[in-house]
Amino acid sequence: MEVRAEALKKMKKYNLTPLQQAILINFIEKLFFLNEKEEKEFKEIVKLFSSVIKIRENSVFNLGKKDMEKDLASAFMHSGNSLCNLTRYEEEEKEFRKAIEILERMVRNGKIELENELARAHMGLGNSLYYLTGHKEAVKEFKKAIEILICSII
Repeated sequence: MEVRAEALKKMKKYNLTPLQQAILINFIEKLFFLNEKEEKEFKEIVKLFSSVIKIRENSVFNLGKKDMEKDLASAFMHSGNSLCNLTRYEEEEKEFRKAIEILERMVRNGKIELENELARAHMGLGNSLYYLTGHKEAVKEFKKAIEILICSII
């Protein structure tokens, strides 16, 4: 616990924006609070979502069940969130990009009720990009999410 407090104290001297502070605090929380049991559980969750994704991909792409696309995108997003908890950001990024690809296609084809899900996927991608590439790439995704949300209100 002392290490966590020290890390938060040191963070103050870097003059970070509120967004950077929130992301860093989120990272610190994961770093210090993911114990072995939780890590094992998240690894199991990732395996389960991997199985779900394979089944959904087969249903959508091989069996032509387009009504399962939203479920497939959702599985990619949940998998991405679990990978984030394991700090496996490269894999997380891929999962969110796959979800975005599916959701963008569905929204373009008239499923505008999925715009909020698409915005959430861009937020998830932004989080992973922050850890991988830094602030600029993450902000682009956060802005896309905000634009989608604003457009869905208008």
